[in-house]
Amino acid sequence: MDYVYQSQDCKLSFDGSIDRRYVHRQAINEVFITDSQQVDSNHFIFSAMLPKSHMYFNDLPELSDGHRCYDAMLLLEVFRQTSIYVTHKYYDVPLSAKFIFNNAEFKILNYPLLEIMQKPLYSVIPVKITNLKYRKKILVGYTLEMTLLINNIACAQKRMGIGWMDDTVWKKLRAKNENLPSLNYNIIKPANCTSVGRFFPRNVVIGDVQMKDHALSATLIVDQSYSSIFDHPLDHIPGMFIIEACRQAALLAVNAYKDIPANQLILYNCDISFQQFCELSSTAKCIVNLYEITVTGTLINVPVSVLQNDITNTIGTITLKVVNNSEYEHDLPWCEGIVLRRPDELPVIF
Repeated sequence: MDYVYQSQDCKLSFDGSIDRRYVHRQAINEVFITDSQQVDSNHFIFSAMLPKSHMYFNDLPELSDGHRCYDAMLLLEVFRQTSIYVTHKYYDVPLSAKFIFNNAEFKILNYPLLEIMQKPLYSVIPVKITNLKYRKKILVGYTLEMTLLINNIACAQKRMGIGWMDDTVWKKLRAKNENLPSLNYNIIKPANCTSVGRFFPRNVVIGDVQMKDHALSATLIVDQSYSSIFDHPLDHIPGMFIIEACRQAALLAVNAYKDIPANQLILYNCDISFQQFCELSSTAKCIVNLYEITVTGTLINVPVSVLQNDITNTIGTITLKVVNNSEYEHDLPWCEGIVLRRPDELPVIF
């Protein structure tokens, strides 16, 4: 046995991944959950192994403080898999059910412990289920409160509301979009890789970046043939992809307005609400108003929205943190050195 987490209440193994079907994955290597146990009726505990390498989740530059940390998007994926698995495994929701993610509140609590090391990172995730919702006495949704622990220290948290429906209901709901052709995303000019915190061009998910009236807009690039992001085809743009697009747009906006490059920033918090489906058949754009960006200490709050057909389908705030090498030893106030720019001084960087 490779590694075991054991407490007074449970014992979890890291020997292998759980059944991929329970987290809606086709490829085994895309499954990060290794084990789980039920603690009581609405409390569970999971284990997950964070990969040392991944074409998408580990495609990160070395931070300006000299460290490489696991991407928040990977942690969000671990939380997503946890939410799906607990629903199927412990609440007997059929594998054929279709899920809707209503909102995501995520925050990093201790990013130095998320540094990528020589060995894979073992994590434990306590889960609490609240706000159970019923329709005709049938459970159709709830809220999950999850914390990712490393060495029994809380490193990240996520609170999310999810719902699900029968496959036949889903097909009726989505019937009008079934035969609509997807856009030709090849005509969109991608943003610069390093400006959005990526090395590989296919991991850039926004392009045709424009600045007008102190607002940044960027078109989503949805390449479903790229299996590192899309494990399997979908009939809409998924929430995880939208969060990554918002993150990349926020990095561009902060770089333009406050002259801070992507390798000095990490995704630290996000609070996203999905208002309706984001479709593959119409252009979707991330919008950031530079005047709405605020700074609190080391944290930069970037309000962002996603528009499609002049309708807002996603709203929220992406919070980026300016990294500081001293935090790997102890907490210190943020030092000076960031040059703020007026909107009329913004360079063209796209």
